[in-house]
Amino acid sequence: MELAGSGIEVSLIEPGPIASKFTTNAIAYIERFIDLKNSVHRVEYERQMRRLRARANPPRQARPGCGLCGFEARAGSKETQTALYCNKAARQGALLKKLLPAALFYRIIGRLG
Repeated sequence: MELAGSGIEVSLIEPGPIASKFTTNAIAYIERFIDLKNSVHRVEYERQMRRLRARANPPRQARPGCGLCGFEARAGSKETQTALYCNKAARQGALLKKLLPAALFYRIIGRLG
């Protein structure tokens, strides 16, 4: 909407699940910089840390690297795709997002992570 009339068209690239060490690194930083045991938020921190540790491994559909392998920008292309789905999991997620109410979609996606 912000670029309407400018001649610039935008595509959304949806890579799907990507294998990374993001959660593992986040856990290490949390443990290093937050006094989990002595915090007034200890109970909530413990609950959230259990959740993070359970999700430290990437989903089985996750691709290594950036997940954008095989895609290239096509400047000046006459046909612009509004969305590019890089793998089967991304296409399935996009379909579910269209078909399901938002609350149900995010609850399902949250369980897959």
